[in-house]
Amino acid sequence: MHQPPPIPGPPPVQNPPPLHGPPPIPGVSPIPGASPMLGPASVAVPAPVGGRATTERILTVLAVVGCFFVLAWLNGRHVTLGAGHIAIYTIVGIVLFAVGLLAVAAVNMVADSSTLGRSSFTAIWGAVGRGFLTFLPFTLLSLLAELAYKWHAAPAFIQASITTAGAAAGVELMRHFAPKSRYLIVSMMISILFSIIWTLFGYVFARVVG
Repeated sequence: MHQPPPIPGPPPVQNPPPLHGPPPIPGVSPIPGASPMLGPASVAVPAPVGGRATTERILTVLAVVGCFFVLAWLNGRHVTLGAGHIAIYTIVGIVLFAVGLLAVAAVNMVADSSTLGRSSFTAIWGAVGRGFLTFLPFTLLSLLAELAYKWHAAPAFIQASITTAGAAAGVELMRHFAPKSRYLIVSMMISILFSIIWTLFGYVFARVVG
C-alpha cells in the first residue's frame, strides 16, 4: 500500500536579532539605565554648552543679587534714617548675602564629597543660585507692599525669602546631582542661620548708627 508523504513540521525558531536602539546622537548623553527599545525618548536633554552655561550662571547671580539689593534697601529704610546709612546697610547686607550663598554651596559640597566633590564648584554654585531665584516674587511683593500700600512688610518678606530660597536651593541640588535629602536639610539649616544673622545685623546696625 502506498503511504502518503510525511507532513513537514514547522520551521525552526530563530532567535531575533538583538535590539540596539537608534544610533547615538552627537552631543546627547543617554540616561543611565534607560532601555534601548525606547528610542529617542531614552536620551537626556543635551547638556548646555560651556559658554551658554557660564552666561546662565552670571545672569542668575546678577538677578539674585539684584533682588536682595532691593530687599535690603527696603529693609534698611526701617532700620535707620538717612540715605548714607541706608546705602552702607545695603552694601554690608549684600556682602553678608554673598557669604551666605557661598556657605550653602561649600557646606553641601563638604557634606557630600563623594558626589558633589567630583563636580565643579561653579556647577554647584549655579544650582544654588537657581534656587535663590525664588527671591524674585518676594521682591515684587515687598515693593508693592512698601511703595504702593505703605506697609512696613520688608523685614517679614526678607526673612521669608531667605528660608524659602534655602529650601529651593536644596531641591535644585537634588534635581541636578543626586536625590539626597541631606542637600535640603543642609541648605535649610544654613538659610535659617543666615536669617538669624541678618536679624542680629539689623539690630546691631540700628544701635550703632542710632
